[in-house]
Amino acid sequence: MRNLVVLTIAACFLTTAAMAVDLELSVESGGSNSVTVQPGDPVSYSVEGTLINTSNRGLALVGFDLELVEAGSGTQAGSLAQTSTPAGMGNFAVPDGLNNPAGYGGTDDAGKLLQVGGAQNTINNTVDCVIDDDCPGASNLCIDLECTASAPFPVGTVIENIGHTQETLATGTLTAPGTDGTYMLKLTDAFANVIASDQSGSDLYWATESVDPANIAVTNLTITVSASGGCETGAITWNNPMDGTVDARQPRDINNGAVLQGIDTFDVSGPASADNLDCWTLCETVVEGTANSIGSIVDDGRGNYTITLNRRISPGAVTTLTYTPDAGAASTGTFTSLPADSSADGVSNTADILSLIDCCLNAVCTPAWGVYSCDIDQSAVVNTADILRLIDLLNGAGQFVQPWNLASPVTTGCP
Repeated sequence: MRNLVVLTIAACFLTTAAMAVDLELSVESGGSNSVTVQPGDPVSYSVEGTLINTSNRGLALVGFDLELVEAGSGTQAGSLAQTSTPAGMGNFAVPDGLNNPAGYGGTDDAGKLLQVGGAQNTINNTVDCVIDDDCPGASNLCIDLECTASAPFPVGTVIENIGHTQETLATGTLTAPGTDGTYMLKLTDAFANVIASDQSGSDLYWATESVDPANIAVTNLTITVSASGGCETGAITWNNPMDGTVDARQPRDINNGAVLQGIDTFDVSGPASADNLDCWTLCETVVEGTANSIGSIVDDGRGNYTITLNRRISPGAVTTLTYTPDAGAASTGTFTSLPADSSADGVSNTADILSLIDCCLNAVCTPAWGVYSCDIDQSAVVNTADILRLIDLLNGAGQFVQPWNLASPVTTGCP
């Protein structure tokens, strides 16, 4: 391990024998250990750390190296800029903590980053000092009962329990290689100390214990570079509306049948390539007007996406959205427009009036699909007006097509 001077001393200082503390380190982009990008794209990443064994008072020191390599050969594939120091790790960086002279973000070694990280002020150094004949040239490496010596740093207060829950240890951005292929942001030479479980901060220093490198589990970030963008393996989670939703609300304006009012926006979570339109297909069992399609997918940078259709889903039909990765199983969300079916039992009839009253207004039961089962008039408020609008739907009032005893459509022809 290529430990530089400052952190080497910090790792050894007041450290007792190794204990079985497991530390997980994960290199991620958007919460995932894999990402698909185009050549030359910026790739934001983070290093996440979690202490699996919490029989301690949290991290005292942590460090590691980072390198961008080809996945197969291990050949260096690009240069890395220094990482940033997350707010939660401020006490591990100068002046509150200790890090190497180049900074908490690592030391550049021909494009690699060495010893990203730092240490807390477990030696309880302060800015107060006495330099006299008994302690000439005092430094923070000198602790003696006969003299008090200190340095300008570290001067921070030790924060306990760092790493007991997932902690972001470093963040950065790299430039994807310019050639299609599979690459890896690789974390190596990790080391860490934890604050001993019996420490309270009342002593001269905080005793620490080393984490056995053999008990540090590392998951690297796989970066697939594809000029076409690629479709990364991973499942889609349908957040709103949920997969299987039956939309019982009015599907069109009661006074203008040409104005559709059904679902047209979907909030999902998924792999980094879920914003690639080429990875998606849309199917409808009934097409009203022009064929529908996905208009846009917006990524919030945290693995969440907003899908917007070019028009609202067709009334009385099933619409499916399917994400198909380059490898692995596809993910399909199924959404049904069945006006007045508040009970979501697959048939629109007078029983839905009772379901609306009991589940949506009186809370006797739970609505099958939340707002999609209750806000029949699409006013954004659930009240007695929704009962009247459901009756309008059943009777075919205004521009509504009467759905009396209309059965739920099937997904014939769609995934």
